[in-house]
Amino acid sequence: MGKTAVEKLAKLGARIMLLGRSKEKTMAVVKEINEMAQHTDGDAVHYVPCDLACQKSIRTAASIILEKCSRIDLLINCAGMNSGIRKVTEDGLEMSWAVNHLAPFLLSNLLLDRLKESSSSMASSARIVNLSSASEKYGHIHFEDIQLEKSGWSTIKSYSQAKLAMNMCTRKMAKELLSSGSTHNVFVNALNPGFINSNLLRDLSGWEMIVGVPSCYFSAPRQRWEPTGFCEWPYPTNIPMSLGNLCTKMPFAIPTRKLWMMNLLRKFGRYQSRKLD
Repeated sequence: MGKTAVEKLAKLGARIMLLGRSKEKTMAVVKEINEMAQHTDGDAVHYVPCDLACQKSIRTAASIILEKCSRIDLLINCAGMNSGIRKVTEDGLEMSWAVNHLAPFLLSNLLLDRLKESSSSMASSARIVNLSSASEKYGHIHFEDIQLEKSGWSTIKSYSQAKLAMNMCTRKMAKELLSSGSTHNVFVNALNPGFINSNLLRDLSGWEMIVGVPSCYFSAPRQRWEPTGFCEWPYPTNIPMSLGNLCTKMPFAIPTRKLWMMNLLRKFGRYQSRKLD
């Protein structure tokens, strides 16, 4: 999904900062897309080293981006992971929670001021797109056991909790942007692209691996990005700019009602502010 989004944006003339953990793999993508895009004013894509499982690495990556980019028009948080076993990051966090939720939450907040600065006039806008999942519908925020050490860990349980948290933070940020009274035009939404044939399920094991077998018949990433309009740059006038919505390409994937429970949203906001400064 990430590579497809970068290809599309590069063709439209955007300058892109591509975050990646593996320099070798990411630079291969950077080289391929730069050769394809052939921008006349320099490379379209630039590599920024970043391990989304490490908060120090995320903060360093954000510093690099802020140093190199005087404006930011679009932030797409589309990296994700699944694991067949429970893993813990060097920060002591459950891996799925760290990568699928905390990483995009932290990166978005670190870059938010620059996004606001880049959309300070009525003629410009900036966007944050968080790539979500239909699994959020089955998620539950285990406030007393976020790390899933006591209540039992599973791939689906950890992933759905993280994606629900991502969507809740999307709505929380949207409400804060709407009520801030500022002159900026920053729009944040979550996007569920539907079933995608990607590498996300490659590390599953046991019965969860069997469930993931049909993934080889899922849509290609390009088929899911193209119709959404969220990767258009500049932003097309025929796509409504909304705040805090969960947009989906799956008509049956109705978002969980938990996203509209304001008491739960406020509780999660208080929890989040205590756990991540």
